[in-house]
Order: sequence, then structure tokens, then C-alpha cells
Amino acid sequence: MVRYFLSRLLIAIPTLLAVITLSFFLVRAAPGNPFDSEKPLPPTIRANLDAKYGLDKPVFEQFTNYVGGLVKFSKEEGSWLPTVTLDFGPSYQYKDRTVTYFIQAGFPVSLKLGLMAIAIALVIGVGAGSLAALRQNTWMDYTVMGFSMTGITVPNFVVGPILQLIVISILSATAVQLVPITGWGDSWKQAIMPVFVLALPQIAYIARQTRGSMIEVLRSNYIRTARAKGVPERTMIIRHALKAALLPIVSYLGPAVAAITTGSVVVEKIFRIPGIGTHFVNGALNRDYTMVMGVVIFFGALIIIANLIVDVLYGLLDPRVRAA
Repeated sequence: MVRYFLSRLLIAIPTLLAVITLSFFLVRAAPGNPFDSEKPLPPTIRANLDAKYGLDKPVFEQFTNYVGGLVKFSKEEGSWLPTVTLDFGPSYQYKDRTVTYFIQAGFPVSLKLGLMAIAIALVIGVGAGSLAALRQNTWMDYTVMGFSMTGITVPNFVVGPILQLIVISILSATAVQLVPITGWGDSWKQAIMPVFVLALPQIAYIARQTRGSMIEVLRSNYIRTARAKGVPERTMIIRHALKAALLPIVSYLGPAVAAITTGSVVVEKIFRIPGIGTHFVNGALNRDYTMVMGVVIFFGALIIIANLIVDVLYGLLDPRVRAA
């Protein structure tokens, strides 16, 4: 298991480098410039800005300088050792602010919002999917699957405004505001609506996957053997069937957790939450190369780490993985 983990860790290095390379040249290939505006800058000022941020150099040289800023080499005890600095460079649009500053400011907000949403989605989704599998082809099964299809097909940018309109209508009719419709702060009430909107599609996906996996496991031979030996139904479901049925859910949670904790662009925009997703959108609209690159690299690193954790959890849930 340790050897497998180390091999996956080594594979992650070229994967992240490929993400950096592809993102860098795609961002540079997009039309426009970070310093384009409705009123063109004088040529002298534009040349000084390009020289300050290194945009006057060839693209390949800009790439090597950028990668060199991420990973530097320091001499310790007579040997050169790579040191990851995580210096994503200065922002082209915000004076005296680095990309790392915005990531450090926005990621805790997105992380808190995403962890609450994924925790709620995991509890409700696994529970609803298990009930649907145990009551297959009954009204409960149809209700759970109907809710899941609704959660998958209706996007966040529809659910969010509808909930806001409902709360506003209740406020207008009764002069009682149930929960705030925008903002993010210390009050737990401000998290109710964005967490629900963010968790809704995840609940639907997890419920559908849990139902399908649980049905397959319940029809397996070892479950039939456990029932023939007189194992109590609750023990058989919790200790045997559910553990095996969670394997596809664990695979799904790897990229899902990374995606949901790095900020939902739609949810953060609708509810005015200062998360990392908002900075990514603003960076893309402003052609802030370093901002977009920093968020993409950060997001890619989180996905790689999440997948490594999934590999370890696979070994804990399935003994066959450890044996292999």
C-alpha cells in the first residue's frame, strides 16, 4: 500500500506540470491583454507595464520564468534542493496585491461553505439512496429518484434566485425575514441558503450512485450467504452491504470535494460570497493572467491530493485493494 501511494505521488508531479503548461499557453492564447481598456494607454506607459511584468519577453521565456517562480532551488549543506514557494506572482489588476493573498483570503470562505455542503450531501444522499435501494420499486424509491432527477437537471443559477424570490415574498407578506438572502459572515443563518443550493446537486448524484451500488451489492453472493446464516438485517446492511456500496461514492467524492471547496462560481456570485470562485471569475474577465493561473494550479493540486486520499480510503474499505 505504501509503495502504491508513493507511485501515485510521483505520477502527480508530471500531471500538475502538464496542467500548468496547458493553462499557461491557453491563457496567453486568449485575445486581449491585462492592460487593455476602453481608453488606450500611451505607448510609453504600456511598454513600461509590459517590461515590469515581463510581458515583453517571448512566451516560452515567460513560461520558464513563471515555473521558476513556483519552484525555486536553494543550496543547503552542499546540495541543491527544490523548494516549493507557492508564489503565484503579483496581480495585474490589483495594485500591491499578490495572487497568493487573494487565494489565502478566499479559500477559507469557500472551504467552509464547501465542507458544510458536502457533509450535508453525504449524509442525506447516502441515507436516501440506501432507503431507495432497500425499498426498490416502491413509492419511496420513486420519490427519491424523482428528487434526484430534479436536483441534477435544475441548475444552481435557477435554484438560487428562486429561493431568494421566495424569501423576499415571505418578507413582503409577513415582514419577517427567515434567513438573509445575500452576504457571508459569522451568523449561521447566512450559510443556510448558499449551502442548500450548493449541496442540492451533490445530494442528487450521491443518492443515485448509492442506490445503484446498494442494489448491486444486495444481490451479491456473500450477502445471500449472510442472510442464509441468519445475520440480522440491520447488521448485514451496515457492516457488509453499505461498506461495499460506498466504494463508488468515495471515487466520486475525490474530485467533488476539490471542486466544491474551491468555490462555486454561480453560488458565490448569486449570494455575494467573497470566495475563491469570485476571484477566478474576476480574473478571467479582467484578463488577469496570474490570478487565473494561480487559481487553476491551486485547484489542480487539490484534485490530485483528493485523489490520493481516495486511493488510501479504497484500501481501507476494500481489502482486495490492499492485497493487490
